Amino acid sequence: MFAPAEGLSALVVAALFLSGSLEDSPEHSPRPTAAFGAPPDTIHLEVGSREVDGRVFPPHRARNRVYIGDSTTPVSTWVNVLVLGDSAGIPVMRWSSKSDALEPGAQTWELLQTYHARTLEPLGYWLTTTAGVETKLTPRTSSVSYQSISRTF
Repeated sequence: MFAPAEGLSALVVAALFLSGSLEDSPEHSPRPTAAFGAPPDTIHLEVGSREVDGRVFPPHRARNRVYIGDSTTPVSTWVNVLVLGDSAGIPVMRWSSKSDALEPGAQTWELLQTYHARTLEPLGYWLTTTAGVETKLTPRTSSVSYQSISRTF
């Protein structure tokens, strides 16, 4: 199954391309650099870099389907919803992702994520599953508060 956390990488890359920040231009300084040991097509960015601007994403809803090989049956599906808002004067993106049960009784999950709308700084992460797993991450300036709760239904 596709891991929900992989969405952030795609989000950052999409934000870079949509905002035009990967152009070869002097105003986009400092330039992104290749990450240590990474292929030359991989860049390393800091949260808040001028090359990142999440405001290019309009509010939307999208269904995602994952297929393996030539199969016409998805192995995983989920819906992402982006809502733009404000939290104490900070522009935020609120992502809601919810998987579909492809078979009766299949495990599903729901992921709620909040990011600073321009810098894409993670502000909150909350994952729950029908198997009873609940994970909350609350990033702070120098640490991450982690809470994992397992429940039996």
